[in-house]
Amino acid sequence: MSDTDFFLDTGLPIILNSVGFVTAMLAALFWYQSAKAEVPFDHNEIDRNGMHAGGIIIEHKDGRQIDPFASAARANVLNARAAICAAIAAASQASVYFFPARNVIISTATDLWRQLVACVPFF
Repeated sequence: MSDTDFFLDTGLPIILNSVGFVTAMLAALFWYQSAKAEVPFDHNEIDRNGMHAGGIIIEHKDGRQIDPFASAARANVLNARAAICAAIAAASQASVYFFPARNVIISTATDLWRQLVACVPFF
């Protein structure tokens, strides 16, 4: 067994599984953070016309004032990061299944090619 075969059969699946695990955990973290996203309302915010910004305020029992629109925007960013991490995790996990089958795929494709070439009459 050559070093390349050892890497493709053993090393690469370990790396891909590790990438899948880390990115899946990051996706879970980002989704948790998006569920808990709260941006405090900024009373000192001034818009481009020099006016104090107004808006809807959600006030908690402990007196914290939350801006729901900024909170939704923050949750949206965190959801996008989580979706990217989940896609990377899924792609790395799916690609792990290709490597054990690569020898079968290559040998089957070679056999099919030989059968096709045997059927074609060459002059």
